[in-house]
Amino acid sequence: MHVDPAYTSRACAECGHIDRANRVPQAWFACRNCGFVDHADRNSSRNIRARAWELRQRGAPSTAPAPPRKHEESAHVVLPWGRGAGGAVLAYAP
Repeated sequence: MHVDPAYTSRACAECGHIDRANRVPQAWFACRNCGFVDHADRNSSRNIRARAWELRQRGAPSTAPAPPRKHEESAHVVLPWGRGAGGAVLAYAP
């Protein structure tokens, strides 16, 4: 599911206050409203997780990629080298 990351680095994961001044140095987050202090990346990830949870609760569809397809019982792989111009053929069984 897609989550808009806008302002997640400026928003407090505890109280929701958004302010550019919340980012004291680049690596740290300090909320000017409630005093919450955390690593900036951790605070942003908590905000993204909360937004994703809200979207999921509202029934938003997942936009995650589909899982890889399972291989058939036996497949053949043709390598571009070996056995002349036709290449080598290997059997693959998962």
